[in-house]
Amino acid sequence: MTTVTETISGSLNKKFPTRAYEVAVGAGTVDAVLTFDEAPKGNKKGGPALNEMTVTVTAPDGTFVGSASGGTPVELSLDAAAGTYVFEISGSQISFTLDVTYTAP
Repeated sequence: MTTVTETISGSLNKKFPTRAYEVAVGAGTVDAVLTFDEAPKGNKKGGPALNEMTVTVTAPDGTFVGSASGGTPVELSLDAAAGTYVFEISGSQISFTLDVTYTAP
């Protein structure tokens, strides 16, 4: 068996406040880690205001599998059957990176 990490980079803005990505995973534990900048876009006066982001996972049939939210990093661990899952990212106007790690047969 081999551990595989899929890395997805993207950004959210006013026109696209959510992004969805399909990831095919092997059966077993699937770990998702969402990282992003702490300072909100356009916050040029400083201030440590934290963004909050959410990662939501649905099964191929649209069934809710799990979600997590908060400041960076947002971490989510799931037990999943092999298949293609949709990882939806939502939150502030910001760039992000999503790492999805699973074991391939």
